[in-house]
Amino acid sequence: EKDLIPKLFKVLAPRFQEYRGSCVRMAQIPTRENLDRAKMAVIEYKHNPLPPLPTRRTGANEKTLVNQLLKGYREEAAQRAAAAAGESQASSAA
Repeated sequence: EKDLIPKLFKVLAPRFQEYRGSCVRMAQIPTRENLDRAKMAVIEYKHNPLPPLPTRRTGANEKTLVNQLLKGYREEAAQRAAAAAGESQASSAA
């Protein structure tokens, strides 16, 4: 994340230098139910060249940013769980 510090001062700070008001928007995403139930959010900079985050839930649309982030997180968690189970089976067999 150290590579983000130069971007903050060289790209984002000049972009918002003359901007009056809020520069970011925060959208809450569902908690991590199976882990620590921590509240999570996505921070979006205004005037971002990427498509904006959805502000309303329009149903179970799999292509929204929030659902894509959750899908990726769940896939990674399943891979970590499978790897941990494989390691524990290997250590118990030895």
